Amino acid sequence: MATHDYVIANASGAAVRSDLNNALAAIVSNNSNATAPATTYAYQWWADTTANQLKLRNSANDDWIVIQELDGTMLMEDGTAAAPGLAFSDDVDTGLFRPAANQLGIATSGVERVEFGTTEVVFNDSGADVDFRVEGDAEASLFVVDAGNDRIGIAESAPGTLVEIGSTAPYVTLKNSTEEDTDGGRESRLIFEGEQSGGEISTLAQIEVSHDGTADDEQGKLVISTNDGSDGASPTAALTISADQTVAVADNLTVNGSQYPNAGSISTRNLLINGDFQLNQRNIVNSTINSYAMDRWRSFGGPTTFTVSRLDALTDLDSSRYCLRLQRTSGETSTNFLGVVQGIESINCEGLAGTQLTLSFRARRGGDFSQASNQITSQIFYGQGTDENPVGMTSQTSDAAAHTIPSGSAFTAFTQTVTVPASTTQISVGFNWTPTGTASTNDYFEIAEVQLERGSVASTFERRDITSELVRCQRYFEKSYNQGTTPGTATSLGGYQSRDGTASTVVRYYPVGYKVTKRANPTVVIYSTATGSSGVMRLDSSDESAAASGVGDANMMIFSDDASIPSHFGAFFHYTLEAEL
Repeated sequence: MATHDYVIANASGAAVRSDLNNALAAIVSNNSNATAPATTYAYQWWADTTANQLKLRNSANDDWIVIQELDGTMLMEDGTAAAPGLAFSDDVDTGLFRPAANQLGIATSGVERVEFGTTEVVFNDSGADVDFRVEGDAEASLFVVDAGNDRIGIAESAPGTLVEIGSTAPYVTLKNSTEEDTDGGRESRLIFEGEQSGGEISTLAQIEVSHDGTADDEQGKLVISTNDGSDGASPTAALTISADQTVAVADNLTVNGSQYPNAGSISTRNLLINGDFQLNQRNIVNSTINSYAMDRWRSFGGPTTFTVSRLDALTDLDSSRYCLRLQRTSGETSTNFLGVVQGIESINCEGLAGTQLTLSFRARRGGDFSQASNQITSQIFYGQGTDENPVGMTSQTSDAAAHTIPSGSAFTAFTQTVTVPASTTQISVGFNWTPTGTASTNDYFEIAEVQLERGSVASTFERRDITSELVRCQRYFEKSYNQGTTPGTATSLGGYQSRDGTASTVVRYYPVGYKVTKRANPTVVIYSTATGSSGVMRLDSSDESAAASGVGDANMMIFSDDASIPSHFGAFFHYTLEAEL
């Protein structure tokens, strides 16, 4: 095509005709050419075949305005927010413009309202006091940005805080879409962060809800965690609410200003009694199979020469003073298993059938521990008896777990979680090991902080005060001696004194009320305060002894002495009462 200066020069007819044809050709082709016309006019068209653009000469006839691509693509000027490149004839400060490369802006009244970029879309980029609102089908203020107050409302037209939800059902759902049944899976979290004085971001706390257990079920647990100052982005669990509605507090619980260490003083989550072995009323080292040593703990199985003893003044545990040691006598060759067990009274097992229970304890072993894999076994027995032998209940079954104890002097924590059979009416907990070879000096294992609790999570050991724990123990064993005195010791302290003056031909009786009601009618043993011998009492006339025996029900015992002893003014004796399982 050609361009033309649109001036018809004087010439012969043929030349004029040719000049006219060239001018018309330039007009019909919009002056299409690879170069601009040499002579230009205001508002002149030029089809720039080099740039492939249709251009229009501006009114000042000093530049070309690109109208569109020759392939039909529309183009416009970049413009500004005040004068958009694409505007309206009656509203020239409202329209589209190009703020920068690869950006699109929308302006109204000469102010940018929305900016579309390659990495973000910004509403109200200029920071004007202009609100943003999204309507729902029936809610006019489904989503509101209150720009003037820097607040967000959800179904709330005038939010009063940074974020406010206003509705007849203001529910928020956090859904984990991962399909899994792992313990702690399907989790959702609320994480709370803050900035330190140096600008560092710190995770202060978090609330997490997740699946409880590994079954394909709907069980959930809630964990509240706080940062202890060194947790980084992973705060430490402070409070856990499990699927069985049990609440575990990680450390000290404070209520109305009063502190309860490990929540132990206000709960009874430990189903066992004397789990930290702080009570030893019998004050004995047990070498007899199937008899009680520590309160509520009975030996079972094993050779005839092993001992069950308590170690005092421990420094290896954070908060416990005692542990229980099971030791094979040096030189013993019997390899029968040996252990200790505590039976839970059936009335205290009510409501446990069909539930989950978790046993937790700490253990360590001696340097000569004679088990090939360095394992001890924790065992939970179930039965349908009513306060029967702890390891001989009717229809007895059990769950056993082997625990490998590492070498060294430190106690290691272990747990075992079980599901109690639906037919269970009585439960026992035991620990044992099967030794090998000949026993050496340090052939033993020790346990401490034994706890059995509802649920699938082992919580911190519950430390009950000595008074309440003694009362629990005295339901099964009681003595008249001071707690530090071994039954059968000769002592003038304590005891019972009677005055009667009855004739020598009459058997004398001495009723005594118990400190605590017993589980069942106890076995009564009477001891002389003068000699410590059993089956006799001391008379005050000349320290002579009188044969004595006793019987009792759950609340009171009656002692009697020998009618052949002369009448006396007073009688003194100690006693023990045993109503163990």
